[in-house]
Amino acid sequence: MEKWLVPRKYVICEESFRRAFRDGKPIGFSLRLRIPEYRSLPLALVGGFHIQVDGKVYENLTVTSEGLTFRPEEMETVTDIYWLIDQPITLTVETDVPLTPGKHRVGAYAGLRISYMPRVMYCGEELALTLKEEA
Repeated sequence: MEKWLVPRKYVICEESFRRAFRDGKPIGFSLRLRIPEYRSLPLALVGGFHIQVDGKVYENLTVTSEGLTFRPEEMETVTDIYWLIDQPITLTVETDVPLTPGKHRVGAYAGLRISYMPRVMYCGEELALTLKEEA
């Protein structure tokens, strides 16, 4: 099924786009997102993410909230941890080929399960961001 991408402003924390490292080696990139909703939601109501950089879609990611890290498919049962309206979550995307530092076109959409919507609605935005080197 095709994703229903709905534009929302101020989802991406613009200064958060940076390389991600594990054991001192680059593994991909990370990005912080604000919830594209007017209220906080438990992670169980987040139906995934649509992340793209320069037109390429990335699916190998983890979500960190309140110091705990989950894969998107693990979040379906997480009802006691919320994505709060005043606390961005961190997405870490692992890539085979690291992104080069500098400007990139980044799209970040969060899939939300809203009770009055017939299907998961992916809300987010696309921005030109500069990838930072530091961890």
